[in-house]
Amino acid sequence: MAREITLFAMMQRGFDTLRALASEFQGAISAVVSARDTHVTNDFFDDIAAFCSDHRIPFRERTQHLETTTKYAIAISWRWLIDPGPAQLIVLHDSLLPRYRGFGPLVSALLNGDRALGVTAVWGTDRYDAGDIIEQASTAISYPIRIQQAIDLTSGLYQRVAVNVVRCLLEGRSIPRIAQDETQATYSLWRDDHDYQIDWTRPAFEIRRFIDAVGAPYLGAATRLKHVRARILEADVAEDARIENRTPGKVFAIDDSKPIVVCGTGLLKVIDMVDDESRVSLLPLSNLRVRFT
Repeated sequence: MAREITLFAMMQRGFDTLRALASEFQGAISAVVSARDTHVTNDFFDDIAAFCSDHRIPFRERTQHLETTTKYAIAISWRWLIDPGPAQLIVLHDSLLPRYRGFGPLVSALLNGDRALGVTAVWGTDRYDAGDIIEQASTAISYPIRIQQAIDLTSGLYQRVAVNVVRCLLEGRSIPRIAQDETQATYSLWRDDHDYQIDWTRPAFEIRRFIDAVGAPYLGAATRLKHVRARILEADVAEDARIENRTPGKVFAIDDSKPIVVCGTGLLKVIDMVDDESRVSLLPLSNLRVRFT
């Protein structure tokens, strides 16, 4: 089979899709380009590189020069502009476009409490995620759900969509070009470390959802405990109490050495919390007179 495709792939979804395509269409991938991401616990860069080595697929890091000479280029979990050269660029994006164009759409969907997650394949254009739609796939979800569960679900959707699209490309079949409805377009902004900070004035159920949405493989929801920056990795909504002088962030009680924290509305029980630098557990917590900020 002719090597028709250059794959720009990152993270678990890129790795899983690479394996699916290599298995389904042996010899179709001309080269794989990947990049490291220090903001996650496992960026799958080494996994992608090792897979390419084992299967004799040429591999390049993003910073290395690569001239794309294939007919098609496919980008998965990619965050930089791509100059595809003569190749036609196809982008796989983890949302049901035109909603959540841009960065971190999966986290945004979970924070908004969406009841379905999806993946869209679009033709690349000079406006990010605005190209004509080729194919979409979705799956229903329920809450609570953690980000790793959502990634696992959407990874399956990525593989399904990618295999369908590549099969059409290699068989020379007509590829759909369905224009997006611009009146329905929304955008998801890039996130930096400030966006991991917990706002204790929010309702307890929202904070729990936030903790679930930015947990592993991301670094986790951040807060300060005295002079220590902490990451809360797991929490649950606790039974509320009538607090006359409600002060978000104050510890209300300690249950089984785990703090129950006052929120804007409701209470949140912290189940797993680590030091941001050492990643050493900060539990059990024995002092009641503590404030999370």
